[in-house]
Amino acid sequence: MGSAARRHTTLAGSYPDDATAYIETRLHHDPVLPVLRSPARGGLWLRDVPRHLLAASPGFQEVLRPLRIEGGVARCLFTTDGRYVGMLNVSIRRPRRTPDAARAVVTLLTEALAAAVDPRSGLPSEEIATADPAVDARRPGRLSPRELQVLAELTTGRTNREIAERLYITPRTVGTHIEHILAKLDLPNRAAAAARAAAWGIELAR
Repeated sequence: MGSAARRHTTLAGSYPDDATAYIETRLHHDPVLPVLRSPARGGLWLRDVPRHLLAASPGFQEVLRPLRIEGGVARCLFTTDGRYVGMLNVSIRRPRRTPDAARAVVTLLTEALAAAVDPRSGLPSEEIATADPAVDARRPGRLSPRELQVLAELTTGRTNREIAERLYITPRTVGTHIEHILAKLDLPNRAAAAARAAAWGIELAR
């Protein structure tokens, strides 16, 4: 999930609505968050959280415990220049007792996810310093108007053919636009592009 103005925005998830609402609106005030955001940690696994923090955490007491969550990890997403841009949360009901391969997976995922949700990604450093927010909102990543339309469509999970039918262009043209979007934003695939669109607040083209 991405983070802005002391509020998280869920980009993808399967938590119940009340858990998602807590993460989006109240997590910034949870006493566990400063520990999570410590640069010395590579993610905070539930079994490693000090008991006094769990006792003081509304997130654990009011949200996770009623869901019978017994394991998992929360890992903060930081950009290469140290900005906090969001968090990856994984919760499980049956904690693993064997060496946890998920640790390695989470480590590999977080750098890519941080780049995907960073609202400043794709902008030159001098533009980051001087850009007008209104202009950025219109042309994020220096995408063309048509590329922005295609990018918005990617957030729905539609196929190239479905996007083509909605925008009255050919599937091949959609594919070309997606290639240009991925190249301009330096992203690996359409799922990462959809995550970036959600982080930027780009809405589905009507």
